[in-house]
Amino acid sequence: MDHGGGIQFLEQQGINLFHVFDTKDVLDLIKPALSQIDFEKYPSAVLIGNAGSGLWHALQEYGMDSADPVDDFSIHLANQYSSQFLKTSNFILYPSSYPISLQKIGMRTGWAHTTPMGISIHPKFGTWFAYRALFLIQKKLEKSVPLSDQHPCESCVDKPCQPICPSGAVRDIGHFGLDECAQYRIQDGSRCSQQCLSRLRCPVGSEHRYVPKQMQYHYFRSQQTILRYYGSGS
Repeated sequence: MDHGGGIQFLEQQGINLFHVFDTKDVLDLIKPALSQIDFEKYPSAVLIGNAGSGLWHALQEYGMDSADPVDDFSIHLANQYSSQFLKTSNFILYPSSYPISLQKIGMRTGWAHTTPMGISIHPKFGTWFAYRALFLIQKKLEKSVPLSDQHPCESCVDKPCQPICPSGAVRDIGHFGLDECAQYRIQDGSRCSQQCLSRLRCPVGSEHRYVPKQMQYHYFRSQQTILRYYGSGS
């Protein structure tokens, strides 16, 4: 699966997660938010993501000057892949304002499993991955086969992510304490303002951990979101 060199191009930019859906197979997740779209024109949907720090390094070359450089770069890559390598147009579903659950779509790729930390875990890359763009294309591509790897947390005996969490938010799978985590992160002197101790302790995919500046960027942005919803926390 090369798509005219498009996959290699994306990999060179740090996009090392790529999945093609038949659009009809994800209509239940996207149609409610896009009732005005003629889905017959878009037979395939593409989800791309990154694991590790390759995308971060490519982004430094592209430029960090916009208000949301990661999203802007991701849209740029999706557009270039579609127009230059597929010779077709696309419709960007994410990043956008459309209320689409990337987590539910991601689970259908087999990339993601739910963790006690409230974030998804990849069988190979651990928690060090993210969805970057979801888009429809006016071309039929061969659909991808979902990963069938076992949930990493199910074979984890020691559960090191749980006792290290200073807020007590990391409990069992599906029982993450979002409020406890958020309130602790914005407290003065919080040990988790610019990092997640539980995430750092997880052994799965630790070799793909984000570089420090990349981690600081994402945690700063997430903390600003928390502050908008919960206040200062002081």
